[in-house]
Amino acid sequence: MAVNIDSVSTQLFKIIKGNGYAVQLFTAEGKSSVDPEEARRYYIGDEKIMINLESNEEHDEIKVNLGKSTNLKAIRPMLDSIRSLATRNIIEYTLKTFGKDIEPKDFAFLAKKEGTMEVKEGFSKAYGSTKSSYQTLENARLIIKHRKNVDEEVRGSRSRNIHSLFIENNEGERFKFPNNNLPAARAMTRHVKEGGTPFDIIGEHIIALSEEFAELQKFRNYAKKNSLVSEDTADVIEGVSSRLDNIKKEFKSLSGTKGYTKYVENFEDKRSALEEDGVDTLRDQFTVRKFDENVADALPHVARVVKEIKVKESRETRLKDIINKVINSKDKLELRKELDPNDPDNPENLRFSNNVAKMSAFSGYLSKYVTDDELSNMLAQLSDDMHDFDKKQKELSIKLLTFIKNNANVKESKNVSVGTEEAVVENIVESFSKFDPEDFLL
Repeated sequence: MAVNIDSVSTQLFKIIKGNGYAVQLFTAEGKSSVDPEEARRYYIGDEKIMINLESNEEHDEIKVNLGKSTNLKAIRPMLDSIRSLATRNIIEYTLKTFGKDIEPKDFAFLAKKEGTMEVKEGFSKAYGSTKSSYQTLENARLIIKHRKNVDEEVRGSRSRNIHSLFIENNEGERFKFPNNNLPAARAMTRHVKEGGTPFDIIGEHIIALSEEFAELQKFRNYAKKNSLVSEDTADVIEGVSSRLDNIKKEFKSLSGTKGYTKYVENFEDKRSALEEDGVDTLRDQFTVRKFDENVADALPHVARVVKEIKVKESRETRLKDIINKVINSKDKLELRKELDPNDPDNPENLRFSNNVAKMSAFSGYLSKYVTDDELSNMLAQLSDDMHDFDKKQKELSIKLLTFIKNNANVKESKNVSVGTEEAVVENIVESFSKFDPEDFLL
């Protein structure tokens, strides 16, 4: 039978207080606490006693450490009660006397020895009792409360049956996460570790994403459960599923050291306002006999997904149209004579973190030099939006840029020598020849 360490911890606290002693509580990591359930170290200052409640896969143990000046006779009743507690719960009991008076700092090494101190970069492996699990970062901790006892023999049990989630900073301040989305709570823990709070712009963004995820997930489950996925609604469900996947990716990125840094540096809240237009239509599409009002709050989120689908389809259609027009046009594809291969703003002279950024920069740069106004506007739009493109849209963008690479000529001008014209064309071809479309799509 598994030992309920949280319960043992609470009983141990009651024994100490019941014998009239003031006690300081600490967690396994050595942090001060006021919660008897999560306490693992108990310091009785008046008698210089440190009691450690240790629990791992191999064994459970109560270690009572006495200081040099501890009055053993006076504390005998308390020790007898602690020994009885250990016996009842089949826990090992150890009593040891030190040659000096004990202070809490003397046991700081135990936290490191047991591997429960926070790691500097990634989350620690989940650990804890049968009712509570912990994942730590330097200066922050994620606390997972479970509805059912954790079974250590079942893989992933510490990420299931979640009752509530808490994020704690290095000052011991604790924030209850508004829902039970574990990846979102990990993202918030990383944010707190980096000095943020749940109430700043990034913290509010994480919470908003978690709430949107909950509403969309509830809507998708409702639609599938009631067999409301049809030819008319398939695109909506697919769009909702795609949005859920993207939110998951955001949480994963925010949880890592490098991903968090990059995310925050490039953060721009692009989420549009919730849509009210189209909600009534969606209500009709996803009604069985009587509309389930439990998913009503999800409809504005779904309406926003539907709007984004329409914007995407419109963008793809326009991109296809401009590609066909450029490829099939009898007019010569021309670039302005001012294009300068030595221009410091030429993307060929700059460094980029990834291929998407490179292609975005080249699109914007070329938009200033193509003579066709419609093509120029499209290239400018590609430059602005390419980071948000999906695989299909990136493929279309590559097709257009590749065609420009292979077919663009410098506009003829009496003021441009043949040598200069040839150099410019050669520079364009050389720039684009360095990009492999397959790499761009990674």
